[in-house]
Amino acid sequence: MRESWLKGNATGGHPPFGYIIKDKKYVIDDAEAEIVREIFMKYAQGYKAVAIAEDLKARNIRRKCGKLVDQKYVYIILHDKRYIGEVTHQGIEYCNIFPPIITKELWLQVNAINEANKISPSRKKELYDYILSGKLICGKCKHRMCGTSGTSHTGAIHYYYVCRSQKRKHSGCDCTTVKKQVLEDYVIDATVAMLKQNSFITRLAKTIVKVH
Repeated sequence: MRESWLKGNATGGHPPFGYIIKDKKYVIDDAEAEIVREIFMKYAQGYKAVAIAEDLKARNIRRKCGKLVDQKYVYIILHDKRYIGEVTHQGIEYCNIFPPIITKELWLQVNAINEANKISPSRKKELYDYILSGKLICGKCKHRMCGTSGTSHTGAIHYYYVCRSQKRKHSGCDCTTVKKQVLEDYVIDATVAMLKQNSFITRLAKTIVKVH
């Protein structure tokens, strides 16, 4: 397989959406490639994956297996680096196998959106419940903190902020969970106190003007 990839040859199996195999090489399928570009362009412009998928379903756009292009498949396409002509196998990057369908610039735009969603994957759902979501940094391991909840033996739901690395068990961070309401009250009180200072408001106004 490594020798085939070094030569830029296809290695069997079904080609990704947007490609066909011809003479042992991956070549662009023009019709499917146009759909791939549309998906990336719309996502970069702010369209949600679910809206993109619904539009494709309404137009009866189907995958190679015959199934409709759904939201899950849209996400698969949006995370597939082969569309810029790059693929990694066993730590080696190959750039001679897949002809690029989209530009590197468009990929970087979409990837930035995907990375932002990783930081706050439930941001839309938590926007009003966890107002500090995506803004908190663990004081011990420096990873981000996120909102979580738990149900007590009485059936009451309690809300907290927890270190993301601890939640995913990626490190030995022993940062304890913090009660949501307590922490948010501290932050809100501190913010209000700062906004009562004329010097702070002046500095903030100047900073905002400079940014814009």
